[in-house]
Amino acid sequence: MLFKKSIEKCYNKNKNSKSKYKVKGLQFQVKGRVSGSDRKKKTVISFGNMPKQSIFKNIDYALQHVNTPFGVCSVKLWVYWDNLLY
Repeated sequence: MLFKKSIEKCYNKNKNSKSKYKVKGLQFQVKGRVSGSDRKKKTVISFGNMPKQSIFKNIDYALQHVNTPFGVCSVKLWVYWDNLLY
């Protein structure tokens, strides 16, 4: 999966950098009829830690619906940032 390799490369690059904001975890979820399949699929790609049960963590969330010739797919993204401000 080329997409997974490129996301992992970006995650590792940020993890090893000396930036003020560091990504501690990353998770993608793709749902729908991917690659023209007859049934819908759910694919989850995750790197690092991802605490979804806590409301006190710095987690950004994004949801986007994509119209394809096969139907609608949804892409979700969670990014867990390091809390360096405290």
